[in-house]
Amino acid sequence: MSVVMLQGGSPEHLGSGFVAYCNGCSCLVMTSYHVVESAFTNGLMVTVIFPGGQPRFQADVQNLSEPGDLAILQFNCEGHMFEPLLFAEISTNRDLFPWTVYLHGYYNGKRGQLIRPSTLPGQIDGMYVNQETGVHMLYANYTSNPGMSGGPIIMGGRVVGVNKGSEAGTRLAVSVLGVHTMLEDWAGGAETIAEMLEMLERPGY
Repeated sequence: MSVVMLQGGSPEHLGSGFVAYCNGCSCLVMTSYHVVESAFTNGLMVTVIFPGGQPRFQADVQNLSEPGDLAILQFNCEGHMFEPLLFAEISTNRDLFPWTVYLHGYYNGKRGQLIRPSTLPGQIDGMYVNQETGVHMLYANYTSNPGMSGGPIIMGGRVVGVNKGSEAGTRLAVSVLGVHTMLEDWAGGAETIAEMLEMLERPGY
């Protein structure tokens, strides 16, 4: 599973992310805006670190949305082929909740920094639209430790959301529907998330 750790200009743990697109030459990593905000503001590259500590790549912040708390990083993968995570098609039917999910990401433990992602179980209790931003969000009861922001929330082997953090004690995530909306803004629209990510990888986006 291509869940990655993100570091800033110094060996500072920024957060987590995951490979959302890869063609063997270029890869796109999805994460949270607040994870890379400082690096982007200061014109710094973000280091993408794969499980085990290697390989490592220097990535640029390609697309980002502060209201949606989402960002896309791009790096040249130098002939490596990393399997991207796939996105789920989710329903807004409230009767289908709760969902059993797993959050993946890296956090700073008592004995040091993880070199492989942790997997924490939990459930999604519902979905709502943020009235200020218009972004589809999920609210949940999983455990999320510092450093796991930007990590994928997986259900049935597919991404249903991107971990955001917590507000007033409630865990929140950007849902796949929110991801789709922001990618439409960045890529000009297509039927699927996979198609829009492929468009974003092309020069000019």
